[in-house]
Amino acid sequence: MTAETFRERVMVDPRLNQGYYNQNKKENEDSFEIDMTKFENVVIENGLKVIARATPKDKELIAKGLKDLHKKVAVTGEGMNDVDALKISEVGFCMGSGVQVAKESANVVLKEDNISSIVNSTLWGRNIYGNTRKFVQYQMTFNFSTLFIVFVGSIFKGASVFSVVQLLWLNMIMDTLAAIALAAEQPRLEAIKDFPIKQGEAIVTKAMWRQIIGTTLYSSLIMFLMFWFNEDIWGITYNMSDPWMDGADPSKKTEAFTMLFNIFVYMHLFNLINCRQIKPTRRNVLKGLTTNIYFIVIFISIVII
Repeated sequence: MTAETFRERVMVDPRLNQGYYNQNKKENEDSFEIDMTKFENVVIENGLKVIARATPKDKELIAKGLKDLHKKVAVTGEGMNDVDALKISEVGFCMGSGVQVAKESANVVLKEDNISSIVNSTLWGRNIYGNTRKFVQYQMTFNFSTLFIVFVGSIFKGASVFSVVQLLWLNMIMDTLAAIALAAEQPRLEAIKDFPIKQGEAIVTKAMWRQIIGTTLYSSLIMFLMFWFNEDIWGITYNMSDPWMDGADPSKKTEAFTMLFNIFVYMHLFNLINCRQIKPTRRNVLKGLTTNIYFIVIFISIVII
């Protein structure tokens, strides 16, 4: 569609003011008034993709109209006439060869003057936000289950499931190393198809809450069964008052608590793999695993240690 046709289909008679969107600006001494119903029909319902021979004013009108329809708007520009459109948009891209005023109005400056860099910047931006969500989901699951197990175990058994040293070790391997493993995830091209993140959207989605609560309850249930019925499951008999060492050898109590510790570590270690995918529509948690060498090295290192 040409810019002239676009303006003819969305502009209205300047005398009809009620119910219409007035730009209150002038170009060639003619005021622009946009019928938002027609605008939505042409741009959204008919799926307008390209406007030929568009002027900077057309770009500004489209950006403002989309903003009024509560859409996320990205604009590219490099000249003085593009400044207004860049300011209106949520994300403004300016070429590195553009004027200084346009660069100051933009959010992202493309140093290489390559329009394909927009795809890369979008992918990396969504990847960083997605990796943050992955770690938040993993960390909340780990912390909730740890607190719940220690709290309940201390009430009913009179002792914590984990010692102080074990808790420090858990925080070291499950906080620091897990953060590095998930933060090193590379961007995937499929992320470009995701919907933009809404302003004010919570970092923890409903799907993430389901995963957090479900995994916390599952890991806590397994730990409680192992803690309360260890004699029936493992055949290990001990009293909470027994010492940790039986002479030079570990006592039965030490063996039982060590097994509990390892079970907890391995449950959350494999949950680290589950947290690589946080969208309910993407269930292949192993996809792209070989591209993250940091994840593989950290996973193997924790298993060895």
